[in-house]
Amino acid sequence: MKQRLSLSAETIILLLFAALPVVDSVNGILIDLSLPSVGPVYKILLLGVLAVLVLRSGQLTPGLWVTAICAVSYILLSVGVNVLFLGGTLPSVDFPVKLSFNVLQLVLLLSCHRAGYLTGRTLDRIFHISTWLMCALILIPYALGLGNTIYKGGIGYKGFFFSNNELSVVLLILFYYSLYRTTVTLSLPNVIQLGGIAVCVLLLNTKSGMIACALGVALFLVEYLRKPGAPFKGLLVAVMAIGLLVAKDFILEQVESFMTRQRYLHKLYGGSILETLVSGRFALLEKAWEGFIAHPQWPLQMVIGNGFCAEALVEMDFVDLFFYLGILGSVAAAVALVVIFFKSLPNFRKDGTWTRPFGYLLVAGFSFLAGHTLFMATSGCYFVLMLCYDLLYEKPDPLRK
Repeated sequence: MKQRLSLSAETIILLLFAALPVVDSVNGILIDLSLPSVGPVYKILLLGVLAVLVLRSGQLTPGLWVTAICAVSYILLSVGVNVLFLGGTLPSVDFPVKLSFNVLQLVLLLSCHRAGYLTGRTLDRIFHISTWLMCALILIPYALGLGNTIYKGGIGYKGFFFSNNELSVVLLILFYYSLYRTTVTLSLPNVIQLGGIAVCVLLLNTKSGMIACALGVALFLVEYLRKPGAPFKGLLVAVMAIGLLVAKDFILEQVESFMTRQRYLHKLYGGSILETLVSGRFALLEKAWEGFIAHPQWPLQMVIGNGFCAEALVEMDFVDLFFYLGILGSVAAAVALVVIFFKSLPNFRKDGTWTRPFGYLLVAGFSFLAGHTLFMATSGCYFVLMLCYDLLYEKPDPLRK
């Protein structure tokens, strides 16, 4: 009976999380039609199901839950102090709620693992299915001439998905998952999957995506060619060269669109290369800092944050985290990510590749420079899945001697 329950719970978790691309694509269609959004409801469903499974198992790991309670309590404390005692006004509950959602999801998933309902293999299957679904939900509408672009002039394609920046984070995570899978096991299905998700990243046409693709291709070649005993090295290089030639026109079209967008930004930001690279975020940072120190109690807010009582958003997660939750909150988040990275190192070493640690640092860097991860529901959900995957998934490289 215990075994049947565990199997059923694992299947439920697998289906609920693997279906996220479908739910978010449908959600984008509903928003375009001015119909009620189903995304928030589905995310609440995810938390509810995980909570029921954990409570049913009785595996309430004290350390995990103390961490979750402290994190959520601190968020509520910062909001409460600012609203009740410092005269702050909360423009929206979205960011504190979504950040709390991500913390709770991480704790619930790890608790499900302790209960035997979730393994690294389950997470691998979630990412594998999600990557195929994401490819289908972007490439099929693109081939049919459907879906939406992001920027003026038809630059940047996102299918029916609503958010641009969140989708960029999700695609980045799925791209490096697929890159890792292909690096470990070179097979035709894995290569097709990697190529498909790479095309999706290129179609989105963001700076982070273009850079991620370039770095990913370089990393893949270095990873595979350095392996002793790896088969078909010469053939792999030849096939990649032929593939680049065949896709040359498509790649050049995306690069030209990318450069058109960057030239526009360069002009918009008065010829500043630095502001162009960060899409004007340093100007937003200056504005946010001026608003921050204008508050009479800003020294206290520097410690505990302004409790999300601010309109200004820099769109750099850890900078925004500093403004929202102060030194205590931003340091705690940074320490948590560093701890997770070091706890994942044994799995990284057993892989025999650099792909997962590189992907981890790249996504964390994206969160720092471009934001739209820690305070978001969809991209935050995938980020949490990535953290759990790195912590729990262990697979020795079959090509490693």
